[in-house]
Amino acid sequence: MNTTKTDLSRSRISGRVATSADADQMGMNEVFMFDSESGMLHLSKASVWVHVVKTGIGYGYVSRLAEHLGVGDNSVLMKIGVAGGTIARRRRADVLKPDESDRLYRLAKITAMAERVLEDPVKAKNWLQTKNRALGGVSPFSLLDTEPGVDMVEDVLNQIEYGVYS
Repeated sequence: MNTTKTDLSRSRISGRVATSADADQMGMNEVFMFDSESGMLHLSKASVWVHVVKTGIGYGYVSRLAEHLGVGDNSVLMKIGVAGGTIARRRRADVLKPDESDRLYRLAKITAMAERVLEDPVKAKNWLQTKNRALGGVSPFSLLDTEPGVDMVEDVLNQIEYGVYS
């Protein structure tokens, strides 16, 4: 697997994790990366995410995930509970709060799961944006702003993966 990695301390678009010294100490360069051949999203280990969520993930990861999903930054920010004037403050601070970081993790986790289950990032992106009868006629993406919604989407993906139809 060829993955594109960017040093966090030098690139604003990749975001930052607390400080570059913290990231180096924990041996992490990225919390998620994209396979350069397939374009699929890959997440770092949960132990890396625990640290990142507690300290706040860099704003650049919002942009990277939004671009990958084919939506604007504001769409991702709304899903993680950042709206209005707070958006500009987060951009200036270049770091999300821990609760926002946790919600971004859940969004990235569901995206990666959809790509793995559907075996294609384009199919996954389309599936996430398309109304789904198993989800009450709404798109999976529209449910990703709450933990119960994330659970519902995860359940449907598990059903698809294991061939269980309700």
